[in-house]
Amino acid sequence: MIAMPASHPRPTAAPPASRARPPGGPGTELKRLLASAGIAPGDCACEARARQMDEMGADWCDANSKLIVGWLAEEARKLVVPLPELAAWVMVRAAIAAARRKTINAE
Repeated sequence: MIAMPASHPRPTAAPPASRARPPGGPGTELKRLLASAGIAPGDCACEARARQMDEMGADWCDANSKLIVGWLAEEARKLVVPLPELAAWVMVRAAIAAARRKTINAE
């Protein structure tokens, strides 16, 4: 085992504060957009999926936009809420863009 010199800082479990994600993210932004359209979560997986989107970040959400739009369609059917596919795509894209802007502004 190689010992590190005392002058060399040891790695930490948490990322430096400057690299930490700001609170919220694409899922939080998507919830905000849906609420502004009058769509509130009910008996659904919305909160868990929004958290997952926030944890995974904007790049993951961008790469998985089709999946997220599918989630929205699935939950809209369960809640009997009309949500055209185009509107879902627009909201997902807008949520990702808003999360990226907030990340850039936080740096």
